[in-house]
Amino acid sequence: MQVRRASVEDLDAIFALNVQIGDMHHQHAPHLFATPGPSGRAFLQQALQEADKYFWVAEHQNKVIGFLSARLESFEHIPHLVDDPMCHVNTIVVDRDARGTGAGKALMAACTQWAKDNHATVIKLEVMTFNQDAQAFYQALGFTPDSITMMQRLNCEPEEPAQ
Repeated sequence: MQVRRASVEDLDAIFALNVQIGDMHHQHAPHLFATPGPSGRAFLQQALQEADKYFWVAEHQNKVIGFLSARLESFEHIPHLVDDPMCHVNTIVVDRDARGTGAGKALMAACTQWAKDNHATVIKLEVMTFNQDAQAFYQALGFTPDSITMMQRLNCEPEEPAQ
């Protein structure tokens, strides 16, 4: 297996993997995640070309089996936060048929080295509560819970007028 920086030539493979993770997220949280569609491809194409986003792909036998996207953040403009660079993992996905092969670990290792090379002091990511497999994967790599995002779903349907 090989991990390398992604290029626009990897767009079709990255989009197919993004559909896999998008389907799973939509299935478990349709109130937050739309059904993956063609607009996702255009979004990824643009993201691949943005200077502040970094993409890596894992390949096995010349086939992309996973990708990771990340960015560096700094909070020097917010006085109550430290201004050390932070690596934020946006997305990591490994093809469902390639899980357990070490592709995810290899992608995270590449991202970690990149973060260190860019003087980041922490790597952060978000994981949905329904994604227990991903949580176990991150914890095995040494990640620990840091904050909790809470949500309240509101009934957005108009109420019937009182009679």
